[in-house]
Amino acid sequence: MRGLNHPGIDVVDHMRDSGMVHETIKSHLSDNHRKLHRRLKGLTPAQRLPGHIFELRTLEVALAYNDIRDLGSPAQLRRLSLARQGMNTRGKPLASAFHTHARETAMSGGDVCLVAKGITTKFE
Repeated sequence: MRGLNHPGIDVVDHMRDSGMVHETIKSHLSDNHRKLHRRLKGLTPAQRLPGHIFELRTLEVALAYNDIRDLGSPAQLRRLSLARQGMNTRGKPLASAFHTHARETAMSGGDVCLVAKGITTKFE
């Protein structure tokens, strides 16, 4: 289907092909997301590499894709589209968006005074 090309989707499809079930995939992806987010929070914004932030976004997209039960559902596809943009279904930034903004601000020479309030570390 057009528009579903993303490394996070490929990860989930590979896990499914290897015999993993929905809950196992979700647990594995959530654990990896939590660990990577925690590791990035321990770095200064300038030390957060784009590759690590992309990996975090990939995990967020994978989590959204894993929860899709009906590819014909506009609401479920919207959730996937929002995850690709770094937002949850309420339009709040996901962890990858937080780290992206912090890095961009640091690299542009601006003061980084971000508050993590409202940042979603688990995909809702």
